[in-house]
Amino acid sequence: MLDMNHMRRAVLFALLLTLCGAVALHAQTAAPSQPQLKIYVAPIEGYDHGLADMVTAKVISHLVKRGVSVVESEEDADETLTGAGMMQTWSDDYGKTHYHLQAGMRLTNKDGKVVWADDVASSKFAQSATSSFADKLAKSISKALPDKKP
Repeated sequence: MLDMNHMRRAVLFALLLTLCGAVALHAQTAAPSQPQLKIYVAPIEGYDHGLADMVTAKVISHLVKRGVSVVESEEDADETLTGAGMMQTWSDDYGKTHYHLQAGMRLTNKDGKVVWADDVASSKFAQSATSSFADKLAKSISKALPDKKP
């Protein structure tokens, strides 16, 4: 004959199994979430094409790291990120060269409506102006997108 402690354990174990089964069933039957907005990053315009290509690649990388869905073709996108910028350089009193990247950026939908726009600049204290710029841009866009669905 089972003593009272064994019976309580058996009942608790059965309840736990039932609860786990109910949670698993709910997870399988829950409605799928809506698809995420897809963004195409157009090549950033600038006088130095090599720099512009590198900045575009870094922007894509930083957007993806922040959970933004980026696609490789404009046709597959819900919105397109475009912009133009420039890199400024200067030397300090100690001969060290500093770089500052800034650009006007905008996100437009398929109808051509501008849904987000901002002036973005790298931090003056960044080790890499291009990475700082890409991170600031990705942060700004990801803040603007959380509730947006296609």
